[in-house]
Amino acid sequence: MYVNEDKTEAVLYSYTLHPLTDPNYGLVKLNGLDPVKQYKVKEINTMPNAKNTFEESGTVYSGDFLMKIGLKVSSYRQESSVVLEISAVTD
Repeated sequence: MYVNEDKTEAVLYSYTLHPLTDPNYGLVKLNGLDPVKQYKVKEINTMPNAKNTFEESGTVYSGDFLMKIGLKVSSYRQESSVVLEISAVTD
């Protein structure tokens, strides 16, 4: 994961080589965000008109939630990936 200096944009790369069946597997805490900002999380590595593999794509979360709880970014598909754009929501 990479976060810009003013904590308004970030990108997360996740790769699933061998999926596990544990529902808690893959909770990734997104360190480096601003806990008081709201962030929209969007999957950006899909083909045009393809369905997102990241079910929560487009959802808004607090920075506090993303850093303390995290997101389930792993897949049940072997050798799959997801790239997420995390953007601060402006009022």
